[in-house]
Amino acid sequence: MSLLVLNNGHRHYRLHLPGERPVDRVFKPLEFHDLHFAEAFVRGLCSSISRMEGYEWIRILYGIDQKPRNLYNDNVYEDAAGFIVRGTIRVYLIPHLTQHHWTVHYPHVPADKDMQYHFIPASLLLTDYFPRDNVRIFRDHGSAEQFVQSLNLTDAQIEVIIRIHVSPTADGSVRSSAQMTALLIALLAKSEVVVEKTMIAAAPAKPLEFESANGPGNKPMTLGPHVGASAVNNKPVSPSPNPKLQAENDIKNGNVHKLDKDTKQVYDDYNSNPPKIGGTAKELAPKLAKMNEKEFTEFMDKEVKAGKCTMTPEHGVPSPLGGYQNIRSHQTMLKYEYPDGTMVRYKPEGDFIRVGQPTYSIEVKKFPLKVDPGGSNSVHTDVAFKVDERARLVPKHPQYLNNPYMEGTEEYKMYTNTMMDFGHKTLPM
Repeated sequence: MSLLVLNNGHRHYRLHLPGERPVDRVFKPLEFHDLHFAEAFVRGLCSSISRMEGYEWIRILYGIDQKPRNLYNDNVYEDAAGFIVRGTIRVYLIPHLTQHHWTVHYPHVPADKDMQYHFIPASLLLTDYFPRDNVRIFRDHGSAEQFVQSLNLTDAQIEVIIRIHVSPTADGSVRSSAQMTALLIALLAKSEVVVEKTMIAAAPAKPLEFESANGPGNKPMTLGPHVGASAVNNKPVSPSPNPKLQAENDIKNGNVHKLDKDTKQVYDDYNSNPPKIGGTAKELAPKLAKMNEKEFTEFMDKEVKAGKCTMTPEHGVPSPLGGYQNIRSHQTMLKYEYPDGTMVRYKPEGDFIRVGQPTYSIEVKKFPLKVDPGGSNSVHTDVAFKVDERARLVPKHPQYLNNPYMEGTEEYKMYTNTMMDFGHKTLPM
């Protein structure tokens, strides 16, 4: 699990700890020669939007030297700084994560009915967002050009990719040939790499119905996320003009998910009959959706007392009641974990979208018997999906969502918000 942190200057870093998978040699760690400077750096770090407290460093340091530390009697921050100066803990800058968000939105390009490619800055390989086994790095101009040409990119697709990574000309326009050149240069310089991802879609029992200006009509199932072909003219099928309807359709046919090897297995096991994983999530989803906060907490307490699940409090979870910038405002989240991989999270003070409203989410873990480690990054590494009130698997985070709309448009935002609302539920008080 990659430990991603943010400093006071809103720059993102990866902390590489002993025993982790080696980082590719193309990335160079930052060098710290001054212990006082390193300690100041450590004290200014945040994990997600919550400042990394001393007890978090105690846990990290114990994993390195198995030395017990006391938060009040030992200089925990100085010890952490010493490991950084000596290179035991390596620090890598990730310049391509956005300043205020931990998510990454880079366009995907469909290659054929089974595959898609993401063009991403190389530094994002320091995160857990993209699988390292499917990375393509180009060593010469010829191979890069051949690959790009094989994708048959349209001018519009090239423009989207380059607009994110390369500054436009002064008048705001870039000719296609210049765009292609910029893309090739980026590939060769390793400032941008290509990640290959499998597109998986479950075949529906009948063609899906999409609303149109002329009323409901049937369209063939898309081959992967929104890149299906019309039976008449072999043209890509455009998303519905109604993002909420599109979201419903995509959950039905499985096109909404970005799946890797682990999540594909969970997806299949959950949808088997009977489910091989997350069966409790299917049972809980419609029940919890009908409860208020009092009924919810009483029900979950009974589940714990009956030995059906364990309850673990996670302290230091950011609370929206103190304001987004108040990183000292915390709440205690309760996690209920079942042996079949089902987990329920309960935040009594809500989140930064549903401020002041108690919220819960039902999740299915990748590895049922593994206890959730906690922390802001566990949702990326240990959780496979969230579950909506109809017991359907939905994306756990925007990063794992195949959004068919152009980024930055109102449709794109509405589609994302709709999907996130499916998996994050409020409790009437």
